[in-house]
Amino acid sequence: MDEGYEVLAAFYDHIYAFRTQDADFYVTMAREGKAPILEAGCGTGRITLPLIEAGYEIHGLDASPAMLRVLRQKLANRPELSCIHEGDMRTFDLGKKFAQVFVPFRAFLHLDTIDDQISALRNFHQHLLADGRLILDIFAPSYRLMSSDRVQTPLPAQHLADGRMITVLDHATYSHRDQRVDVERHLDTVFPDGTLKRSIEHFHLRYIFRYEMELLLRQSGFQLEAVYGDFDRRSYDYHSGEMIFIARSVA
Repeated sequence: MDEGYEVLAAFYDHIYAFRTQDADFYVTMAREGKAPILEAGCGTGRITLPLIEAGYEIHGLDASPAMLRVLRQKLANRPELSCIHEGDMRTFDLGKKFAQVFVPFRAFLHLDTIDDQISALRNFHQHLLADGRLILDIFAPSYRLMSSDRVQTPLPAQHLADGRMITVLDHATYSHRDQRVDVERHLDTVFPDGTLKRSIEHFHLRYIFRYEMELLLRQSGFQLEAVYGDFDRRSYDYHSGEMIFIARSVA
């Protein structure tokens, strides 16, 4: 698993400021379900904080100390809300059961092997109450992108209040044998005087196909309820680029 993100953590909220639909979706899922809720892969709290603000009991788990430092700083003046845990989704033990487990924004794809994936899913199962709900979202692998082997993808530029501009360019290399995409991320900070500072980080994701994910869930004690193709809950459509799995824990 990638556990670093030392540079990315400081800019994460700015880089993904354009991404709000998934946070709204998880708040809706919280409202329609029950609490308490565990968010695995909570990062800097992009989804955690809207859940807290909506009034739900939420525990956050992440393997990156750098990302959690940012989140804890946000909650520094609200210690009663700070149920944040550093840990590995494969092995964590919080000694607590949850009504729902959320695994947002491709966090599950940081698991490298089938054993890793099943260990995490079974651990989620262990932390869920009877008939508890698991919701996770991953991207739908794009045959168009994978056919190129190497792809460059820019993220929307972000302009900060202090005059800096942040730009991100991802250089992705696909290994079809390993179902893995290795990403070299170029994060450029352009200062008001025109000075440019570039930081480079590396991470990888193990991409998963729809029925592969369904089988992993079945093998880990879950019964699938739905697969959505986007956060508006439309039926799964490969062209949407998203796969959102809703599953219930069974004995």
